[in-house]
Parts: sequence; C-alpha cells; structure tokens
Amino acid sequence: MVKEEREKFINELVESVRTEVLHYAKNIPDNWNGHQLRVFVADYFNSQAFFGMMDPKRQEDYRNAALVEWWMPPSRR
Repeated sequence: MVKEEREKFINELVESVRTEVLHYAKNIPDNWNGHQLRVFVADYFNSQAFFGMMDPKRQEDYRNAALVEWWMPPSRR
C-alpha cells in the first residue's frame, strides 16, 4: 500500500471504530474512569485485528518490522 492508501485505510478504520465505540459506550457504567475506558477502547480495537488471517510470512514480516521500527505489545511477540 502506498502512503495515501495507508492513510485512507487508517482514517476509515479509526472512524469506524470511533462510531462503534461511541455506540457501545451508552452501556458503560457511570463509575468507570479513564483507565477502564482506555482498556475498553483498546479491547475494541484489538477485536478488529485479524492477525491469524495473515499468512505466516506476513506475520513474520510484521513482527520483525514491529520489533525493529516501533514498540510491540509482548503478547504479540
């Protein structure tokens, strides 16, 4: 994907998740704080990732790039 395609994909994904998270946020307890909300949003984003659908070579390339170029959660290493 070229830069413009990546940016378009990311913007559309983030907007879609934003809309859905706000929809489900109606059911969040009023006593939740920012930490709980952050985990809720992270869990929702995580539910949208289909790491297992990548072929093994793409998974390996992703892991290598993530480890070298930017932080990657230990659970994905």
